[in-house]
Amino acid sequence: MSLHRLILRNMVWKVTSIVVATLLYITVRLDVIEKSQASDRGRGPLATFVFEGIPVIVMKPADETNRFVIDPAVVRVKVKARSSVIEETDPTQIKVFADLVSRPMTNQFRLALDLDLSDSLELEYVEPREVLVQVQ
Repeated sequence: MSLHRLILRNMVWKVTSIVVATLLYITVRLDVIEKSQASDRGRGPLATFVFEGIPVIVMKPADETNRFVIDPAVVRVKVKARSSVIEETDPTQIKVFADLVSRPMTNQFRLALDLDLSDSLELEYVEPREVLVQVQ
């Protein structure tokens, strides 16, 4: 059998197989690129995480001379975000405030907490949601 005849025999099947292989490669490659770009745009997998022991920051007027005791002094904060965002989040970036600027004039009261989170984090819950404040 000559080389020329071996190459040209079943030429339709050979061309068809090359076209199918090329289309399959392009389809798989585009799918991988699309998934990578979707993850980069923030549509990647979401995860939740609980940050333990976040300290409560007391905000009081500058002229306030009383001492305040907060119970509990630390809280748990559960957030939801992309996995990569949670991995990069430093717990010190989460701020929990007890705003005593407009407090009642009693020696003991309960106060709801305020929270400052990054825009890329979504709050699930804060536990406890309010604290007991004692004036000393």
